[in-house]
Amino acid sequence: MGSTVPLLWVMIADVADYSEWKTSRRAIGFMYAGILFALKFGLGAGGYLSAKVIMPTATSQRSAKTEHALLGIRLGGHIYPAIMLVIVLILSGRSTPSKNR
Repeated sequence: MGSTVPLLWVMIADVADYSEWKTSRRAIGFMYAGILFALKFGLGAGGYLSAKVIMPTATSQRSAKTEHALLGIRLGGHIYPAIMLVIVLILSGRSTPSKNR
């Protein structure tokens, strides 16, 4: 994560600069506020949804982990996020404009 976090902030600044270049209006504060809201909302929603997926298989800390609980943790931590990633990749591939137009 060491190189990705600074890259995110550089990309936000580039988006703000590009917007200013295209529209001749400075909206840097508005851009940062909108992007940060979306980022924090996404992180909160992701945490909530992952907890909702894992909760039905949760066990107490004192009891031994059952196979059912371990399966739920694996599905919630690996398989379901991978499925969502594939869906997002498919949808983002469809939204790119064609060069043949």
